[in-house]
Amino acid sequence: MDYRRIHEVCDRIIALAQGQSPAISVDLASTIATMGLARSVARAAAKQTGFVNAYRVYRNSLRGWCSANIKELRTIVATAERLASNDQARFDLAKKVDSLPEIPSPSGERQMAAANVITSLVACLDPRHRFPIINGEQGVTRRLSRLGLAIIT
Repeated sequence: MDYRRIHEVCDRIIALAQGQSPAISVDLASTIATMGLARSVARAAAKQTGFVNAYRVYRNSLRGWCSANIKELRTIVATAERLASNDQARFDLAKKVDSLPEIPSPSGERQMAAANVITSLVACLDPRHRFPIINGEQGVTRRLSRLGLAIIT
């Protein structure tokens, strides 16, 4: 695994959290083109992964939430990169993610669990690819259901 690429992506995520946002375009390739990423990173990011953009209603809130929780997010990213065979470390990291405050919608009327956003990132950084993606949104649970994957609540 090329840790320089991971760090470049993490640095870009932190920059986004600090308000240095690229324009969100209609399609993923156009959005990635505005980010100034290394060619190899841009090619990897353009592949269909299932992780595309943040939930539209939370995009502006996420920026402020990330800034407010940047210390914890950096710790989570660093820990995710070093996960070994020990599943207890994954359980401990999941507890840390679960302890993050919920992400408010811009109106403050709704809240989204931080795990819905952060576990996808952690799963991608886990060297053994064993960290679970947790997302309780209805669209995600419907897709998982269609794929015949168990949903634990």
